[in-house]
Amino acid sequence: MKKSFLRIAGHTTIAVIMLYGYLITKAFSNWGQLLSFDPILIPMLLVGLFLSIHVHIFLHEAGHFIFGKLSGYRLVSFQVRRFKYSQADHSLHHMQTASPLLAGQCLMAPPKGDYAELPYRSYLLGASWQMH
Repeated sequence: MKKSFLRIAGHTTIAVIMLYGYLITKAFSNWGQLLSFDPILIPMLLVGLFLSIHVHIFLHEAGHFIFGKLSGYRLVSFQVRRFKYSQADHSLHHMQTASPLLAGQCLMAPPKGDYAELPYRSYLLGASWQMH
C-alpha cells in the first residue's frame, strides 16, 4: 500500500510539473483561463512522460551496449524496466518484480587481458552518446 501510494504520488508530481512547464512555455499568464485548456492534454502528457522515460532508459543502456561491443565486451544481459534479455539462453523475460531503483541495466563481460589494458572507458561513457 505504501509503495503504490508513493509511486502514484511520484507520477502525479511529475505530471503536475510537466503541466506547469507546458503552461510556462506557452507564455501562460492568465490563470483564469486555466479551465479553458484542452482536457485531453493531461492524458497526452502522462503518455508522453511514460514513453519518454522508457525511450531514454533504452537509449542509455543501448549506448553501453554499442560502445561495449566496439570495445570487445561480451553481452551478459540487457534490461529495461521489467523486460530482461539474457544472452545465456537467448530469451526475453518479463519479470514480475523488479527493483524500483533499477530502471535499466546492460551487463557485459570484459574481454580477456590485463585489467590495466581493458578498454573500459568507452563502455562506461557510451551511455552519454544520446545527449549530444
